[in-house]
Amino acid sequence: MKTQQLRSLCVVLSLFAGAARVQAGSVPTLLALGDSIAFGETVFSPDTATYGPYADPSDGNRGFVAMVAQAMTARSGVATNVVNLAIDGETSSSFFSGSGRVPPGPGLDDNFLASLNTHYTGPNPPTQAALLASTLATTHDITKVTISLGSNDLLLLAMTDPNPAADLPAVLNNYAANYAQLLTILRTALPEAEIDLLGTYNPFTALPGSPFAGLAGVAIPYLNSVTAQLASAFNANYIDLFNTPLTTDAANTTLILNNSDVHPAFDAGYAIIAGQIEAVPEPATMISVLIGGSCLVVPALARRFCRAA
Repeated sequence: MKTQQLRSLCVVLSLFAGAARVQAGSVPTLLALGDSIAFGETVFSPDTATYGPYADPSDGNRGFVAMVAQAMTARSGVATNVVNLAIDGETSSSFFSGSGRVPPGPGLDDNFLASLNTHYTGPNPPTQAALLASTLATTHDITKVTISLGSNDLLLLAMTDPNPAADLPAVLNNYAANYAQLLTILRTALPEAEIDLLGTYNPFTALPGSPFAGLAGVAIPYLNSVTAQLASAFNANYIDLFNTPLTTDAANTTLILNNSDVHPAFDAGYAIIAGQIEAVPEPATMISVLIGGSCLVVPALARRFCRAA
């Protein structure tokens, strides 16, 4: 092998040697963050007397998160641990403040929305940012992070602003600043983890008469552009959901025709998200291709090639 090839291989192997150590001797964790899409909301509880018509208490091991975890388990042969901290109605600002979430119905305040995720307990649950900090301090081997944020930033704008188009740039700037803060936290704590940033689909293509349809058609592409730029800046994966049936066949893949519910249509809808995430090659797969199909990717191998280079 030529010297330049060895040096290039050395760089690649060094980047992923930590991932190999996780695969060899510990339980990988999938960490999910964000809003109701990340939480897997769709099938609401029939116990409306206790929870209201929009509540579905869960630990979040469902929706696309459960599907991705199952795929990770199938590849590694080790059951993937799932930690889902997502909260219904979460915006990029409420992620840090705990206030200003977009409720799916009247009377559902910030604390109630948090309480639907069983990781949040007590009358004053922590912010998602605070629970993330404690999770990062106590949970080892977080190998993959998925994040869904931004759609509620736009929804809040559409619901509360008399001139949403004029104020869209300010909302996008605020979103970018908040998201960059979150990604800085994650990259500092998890420099080797795979991080997936979900783009936003447009379910209003199936409901053009909605008062939100016009803004959605303009704002969502801009939001996705910001998200894609952040993914590039923080060595993360941008997951395109806009150019999928969630937008092009929203009538059948989302619940938009059911009282303007924007969530994916049960397992079939969430499977589209999981499929987009799974379409991104994992680091171990990339290494295997680069070294000609060998499945032996360990730190010792990295050291051997680096010495040779």
